[in-house]
Amino acid sequence: MSLTEIVVEGTLKPDGTLELDQKPSLAPGRVQVIVKPLPSPTGRRGLVEVMDEIRQSQRARGYQPAVRSCRGWFSGKGRVGRLAG
Repeated sequence: MSLTEIVVEGTLKPDGTLELDQKPSLAPGRVQVIVKPLPSPTGRRGLVEVMDEIRQSQRARGYQPAVRSCRGWFSGKGRVGRLAG
């Protein structure tokens, strides 16, 4: 018995079933399926991918985001307090 491995692309449906793009050239029987997401066919990245890339780039450069407290903005020391006072 020879072990054969083939790669077939397909679509994962919302109900968890797979729709294969072509019929596998294997004898009927049990198989192992490894599911790996593929890039979108349009080549466009989604918001999550873009934000992750930005965050990783910032980390690589050592960027530390500024952390501000809302208290300073509303206590009279920040911009809102100065405008209202």
